[in-house]
Amino acid sequence: SNSEGVINDSSGDDFCMSLAVTGSGENLVVYVGGYTDGNLSTSLQNDLDDGFVAKLNYLGDIQWLKHITEMGTSNTETSCNSVDINSNGAVICGGQIKTGSIYGQSRSGGAGLTDAFVMKFNSSGIEDDTNNYQIGESGKNTYINHLEIDSSDNVYAVGKTTGGLEGTNGGGSSPYDGFIVKLNSSLSQTNLEQINFNNAADDSGAATGNESGRRVALDAAENPIALCYSTGAMAGATNGSSKKLPVLIKFSTTLAHEWRKQYDDSTGYIDSVAQDVMQDYGTSLGSGLTINPDGSIYFGSVIQASGFGFADNDGNAKSSGDDSDPWIMKVQETVGTLAPNP
Repeated sequence: SNSEGVINDSSGDDFCMSLAVTGSGENLVVYVGGYTDGNLSTSLQNDLDDGFVAKLNYLGDIQWLKHITEMGTSNTETSCNSVDINSNGAVICGGQIKTGSIYGQSRSGGAGLTDAFVMKFNSSGIEDDTNNYQIGESGKNTYINHLEIDSSDNVYAVGKTTGGLEGTNGGGSSPYDGFIVKLNSSLSQTNLEQINFNNAADDSGAATGNESGRRVALDAAENPIALCYSTGAMAGATNGSSKKLPVLIKFSTTLAHEWRKQYDDSTGYIDSVAQDVMQDYGTSLGSGLTINPDGSIYFGSVIQASGFGFADNDGNAKSSGDDSDPWIMKVQETVGTLAPNP
């Protein structure tokens, strides 16, 4: 049967950013992460954006809902942008917190600035006040957009920062660099890699152009593959219009680069780059990534007033003006090359 659950509050706007599902039938459980400027379950909310995590049963009934402001924060803005479930049934939430800290973690960005965080709730909604994570840099903004958990409960999270999280410079208040971080099952950092391309052979020290880690997925060997965008250009790629072009990067489990590819007009994948090929609506909105068991990778976003070189060959008309079209691309995992159309 079909069921639906509604999370809303008449006093404000509510946004679901991510969900994770476990079980089946009457044992099906759905975890939802998002943010609200209303009061979904508590009077602690302070008219600022407030992240939440909720558990729903197979009928769509809310079993519990937690505001991030209930976790010891106040007078701050938070968002839970991504949720996933580990092998113990705990739900892991990743997002950002502005002018605050999670359970005594050191606030890095400072007043009015944003740190990224990852925190854990058990299946009963009890937060883990010992094992959590916060990262940022003084005077900078840092966000986590998406996370995935492997079979050993390691967490891989991607996002963006204006800081130098691994000693490289994000270029001040702007531009942004992307990053990927690996946390162990206790949510302690084990590896981190900052992502920055601007007509450079690698990602060390370029100070212009914006990069953002949008999504991450794990292949059959549990190597993370990140979907990013860049307004700069990797070596061998062109981005004369400085638009948001998609980039795929395959990492090892220790976050060493195995391959990376930017999809630009010089490769023939994209017909024109008059507008952004990827969008950056808030955080995790506007992009998707999944990996098939055969190793093929599907990713997509929204393109505005532009199109791909093969679009018309498939009979798909491009929009014009300010209209936007969704798109999806399939590539082979081994080298990130375009897969043939089915």
